[in-house]
Amino acid sequence: MFQNITTLRTLDLTEIKVPRTSIHRRTFFGLHHLKILSLANFGLRDADPDVFHGLQSLRTLNLKNNELRILNASSFPLHFLQNITKLNLANNPFECSCELFWFKNWINENKKKLISYRDNPSLYRCASPPSKYGTRLLDLTLSPDDCISKPLNSYVWVTFGLSSFQLLVTLLISIVYRLRWHLRLWSFHLATWMRSRWHKRPERQENFKFDLFVSHNSCDASWVKNVLLPELEERSQPPFKLCVYSRNWLAGSTISDCIIESLALSRKTLLLVTNAFAKSEWCQFEMTMAQHRLIETDNDNVVLAVMEDIEPMNLNPRLRLMMKRKIYLAWTDDPVGQLFFWESLKQLLRSDGRSLVESTPSADELRSVLG
Repeated sequence: MFQNITTLRTLDLTEIKVPRTSIHRRTFFGLHHLKILSLANFGLRDADPDVFHGLQSLRTLNLKNNELRILNASSFPLHFLQNITKLNLANNPFECSCELFWFKNWINENKKKLISYRDNPSLYRCASPPSKYGTRLLDLTLSPDDCISKPLNSYVWVTFGLSSFQLLVTLLISIVYRLRWHLRLWSFHLATWMRSRWHKRPERQENFKFDLFVSHNSCDASWVKNVLLPELEERSQPPFKLCVYSRNWLAGSTISDCIIESLALSRKTLLLVTNAFAKSEWCQFEMTMAQHRLIETDNDNVVLAVMEDIEPMNLNPRLRLMMKRKIYLAWTDDPVGQLFFWESLKQLLRSDGRSLVESTPSADELRSVLG
């Protein structure tokens, strides 16, 4: 607006009401020689430091009878406060908060610069907060402890609290991860205890010769012989009786007949799923027969144990469906995880198609993949 009047030295805009409550930062741009500026009764509410930034020669500023509430440390440029000789801020509704603390200190050191402050201090009063309404700035007491230490302490405490909370969450996540198998085992025992209180355990059927038929690939025969059999037949009380082809199948019988007979004579069927199992045609046949039996008896007697990560290329539709819909057991190298595996398996063997296996494929779904 005044860019072309670079030699202007005095500018009086008193009582020139404008619809805006602030002045655009480039309004006085280029007035490098301006010494006196009056914005009295201007309706000004905000003191933007950029408005006075280029007024290097300004010595007198009249801002009386405006609506200036907040004067913080950035309201005026530093060079302005150093060069000004007369500043009139009378009759403004000051907000006497901690943001005015710097101005109170500036007044104490520059009383001669602030017009009317010494002669008529009642022209400088607080309008807010309500507890300080009407208080003269001359009588205003703002403690450094209230305005500096407390906000700093609050910031420190908030920072400390957030940091502590973040550390606690990280620590809890770490503990849960390290004790994940302990927590699973604990929840398993809790579920078993609650189930024993609300459900009467069915009587064990005696018309089966075996408790469990173990369907596995020959590559896993060593694990079955040295790990599975001792755990279930020797260390379990009461011991379980298992059917495994290396021990219980009769020489001279066809493989298909042995599979069908083993399924019929066993209460449960354990599928030890490995990549070798998934690729074996005979293992797939055993799984198919076990699923047919599930449909015929309407009893979930198939236990699925995944012994390793199965490659996607080895997942046929039947196996994928079972792993998707059944809560299967998973073997792990973690000692506590292995304890959870054995406890879960034994609990399943003692049940009649209930407990841990809850999401069994429907007969229609099985028929769709069995053909």
